[in-house]
Amino acid sequence: MALVYVPFTSGFALVSDPTCSFWPIWRGLPEILQNTVHLRSFGILFLIAAVTYQKHRVVKAAIAVLAISITVEAQQAYFWGNCEVADLLPNLVAIAGGAVLFVVVSYGISQFRYGHG
Repeated sequence: MALVYVPFTSGFALVSDPTCSFWPIWRGLPEILQNTVHLRSFGILFLIAAVTYQKHRVVKAAIAVLAISITVEAQQAYFWGNCEVADLLPNLVAIAGGAVLFVVVSYGISQFRYGHG
């Protein structure tokens, strides 16, 4: 419901033939990785999801955030008429960075809590 509320209330219409750009990602890699809004927001979303799950935290959080990312691109395709698969790259980088940060912090906390090392 939340995915369709804003487009419908804003006057957008469904696009019958959406196009997605699959241009080679490496050509625009520097510009894509400067998308700090996506890097921060999806990194934070990953960390929140990882803390929420009880088992297999990193895997479940990565799948959840990736599913959200793909859903957002699908929404852009069907309501705005275009999407760029390359927009998923900063989200994937944020997921990977969040996973590394979560594992390092979790390991540090377990070492501090149990006095190993």
